[in-house]
Amino acid sequence: VRQHLAVDGRLHLKLDIATLGSVHNYTRSYYMSGGDYIISGSCEESVVRVCCAQTGRRLRDIPLE
Repeated sequence: VRQHLAVDGRLHLKLDIATLGSVHNYTRSYYMSGGDYIISGSCEESVVRVCCAQTGRRLRDIPLE
């Protein structure tokens, strides 16, 4: 997952999430209301990832099952 700056399109963060290589996989990421965390999930995985919005470092994986 990559985050680009809206101002000029430069790469801002790259989240350390491995690609699945599937053409059907769809990943979405959202900022939490305070702006400190990014929540990311995928349609082909049963896990939600929590990452630091400043560094992109993965903080925790939360299983959905």
